[in-house]
Amino acid sequence: MAQVLVVEDEAKIGALLSSALEANGSGVTWCRDGRAALSAVNARAFDLALLDLGLPDVDGIEVCRLLKRRQPQCVVVVLTARRDEMDVIEGLSRGRTTT
Repeated sequence: MAQVLVVEDEAKIGALLSSALEANGSGVTWCRDGRAALSAVNARAFDLALLDLGLPDVDGIEVCRLLKRRQPQCVVVVLTARRDEMDVIEGLSRGRTTT
């Protein structure tokens, strides 16, 4: 069973993602902020992370960087409403960083 970390502060989006993933057999940990996500990353291994960049406490790009440092095998999919191309490009490049 794939272990998926959902990092999303919007309740409707987080609930929808979590229920769809669980319905398809994945184990899901849903965190509504960056601090909770980093705590979860320290507690268990994840195969996939669905990561919102616009979190209420820690910037999603920083969460991505720390997640990839701790779990380089984890695939990160960035979810964002940000329209600035540089935010998206930076988020994607951070997802590939293992240092």
